[in-house]
Amino acid sequence: MVKDRAYAGVPAEQRRAQRRITFLEAAREIVGTQGSARLTVGGLCRQAGLTERYFYENFTNLDAVVTEIYDQVIGELTALIAERVRAAPDPLRDKVHAAIAAGLQMVADDPRLIRIAFTEAQLNPVLNTRRTATIRTFAALVLATVSKQLSPENRTAAGAYGELAAMHLVGGLYETVYGWLNGTLDLTRDELVDESTEIFLVVVDQILGPESHLRRSEPSRLT
Repeated sequence: MVKDRAYAGVPAEQRRAQRRITFLEAAREIVGTQGSARLTVGGLCRQAGLTERYFYENFTNLDAVVTEIYDQVIGELTALIAERVRAAPDPLRDKVHAAIAAGLQMVADDPRLIRIAFTEAQLNPVLNTRRTATIRTFAALVLATVSKQLSPENRTAAGAYGELAAMHLVGGLYETVYGWLNGTLDLTRDELVDESTEIFLVVVDQILGPESHLRRSEPSRLT
């Protein structure tokens, strides 16, 4: 069997990996500015400056491309939020505020991410299923953060109620942020982060139960 040769000192496998990255960057630009309905193999190849042969070397179809760029965006978002949560001070309010601020900053600063993570996630049937999984992933992140405030007994007692509450929190925030990005909420970015933090804490307070330190030392501004 003849192995692929290096070209200009670059191994064949490395060249293939770089072509894949180039296709994904091109797809992010097209889907993020025009939508997945406008994505075609020919158009993607022109944007990437590569031939169809190389497209099929890397992907089976366009759905695979759209799925991968969506997963990339969500992965970047998850990593940023987790990093900001770790860096935030220990009080739960500070960690919740840091998480919401980080997510909002990322999508608001790059309009392509808004279309991929929000608009396309609802319009594209392939991504719509992944959107549900994404909400579950972020809900699990919320629960993991909150669980550090619970005793083992209360963690067990929270159980399914905690999971349900976290899903409501994340799903509600998703729709709220989407509405704000579309201009339907008359709030500044800081106001949205502050108010969303307070709402999160009200629900988290219920998960933590009557012994919650939030009840004693961090009264919500909504009450």
